[in-house]
Amino acid sequence: MPKPTGPTNPELAKLIAGLRGKKTAFHAQLAKHLAKPSRSGKGVTLFKINRAAAEGDSVFVPSKVLSSGHLRKKVNIYAWSYSAAAKQKIAESGGRAMPLDEALRTDVKGRIVI
Repeated sequence: MPKPTGPTNPELAKLIAGLRGKKTAFHAQLAKHLAKPSRSGKGVTLFKINRAAAEGDSVFVPSKVLSSGHLRKKVNIYAWSYSAAAKQKIAESGGRAMPLDEALRTDVKGRIVI
């Protein structure tokens, strides 16, 4: 069995290290999901986010946000990446699409959607 090497993307490795340095259970759980191989991570659809989040929630997605479905709530979404159509739909619903490294700069907590 091959030895796990961790993420090869230096930005992702820096983000994981920063999240682990926060020393909270929420940030440790988010770092754990980000450290998984990217081939095992599926994208998260707006439909799933709409079901999981309440109005005004902050949602953390350790993978890509995909545009399938509609977002009917004003939700702040922190994700590793977004499809172009997903960003447009998030803006139309009144929410904000932010990069995941914003979670390090602010002490925002919310739901992790995988």
